[in-house]
Amino acid sequence: PTSVNLTQRYMGFSDTITQAGGRCHSLELPGWTEKENLHIIRDDLLSHPAPTATFCVSDFFARMFYRVANDLKISIPDQHSIIGFSNNPLCTSISPELTSIEQHGIQIGKTAANMMVRLIKEQTHSTETILINTDLVRRESIRKI
Repeated sequence: PTSVNLTQRYMGFSDTITQAGGRCHSLELPGWTEKENLHIIRDDLLSHPAPTATFCVSDFFARMFYRVANDLKISIPDQHSIIGFSNNPLCTSISPELTSIEQHGIQIGKTAANMMVRLIKEQTHSTETILINTDLVRRESIRKI
């Protein structure tokens, strides 16, 4: 992951999977084109041992995994589970429908606006961390193990 946000998202996921006894590795998609990224995903899905699940830091990247899995005849979720992040409308336009983490964009926007207004009124330059809950929106792209 290349941004602080994506790095923290991956670290939280990885730490939890490791604590549960699983293994996790990061797959960076630095390609400048979608074609380059699709090739990187293909190589990862063909690796040995092949991963059984993927957590994508965005629903856009999850869509790329779907495309490669389909090309390789890898069944989602029977052979490979996928979870996206942001709960983009595309989640329900692909088959099987993508399980995703809802990040509550409206709440994030309202919180940011309230912080900005407060900073302007108070003329302060403080740093504050605010946590906004997320929700798992279960659909068809994951299976029980």
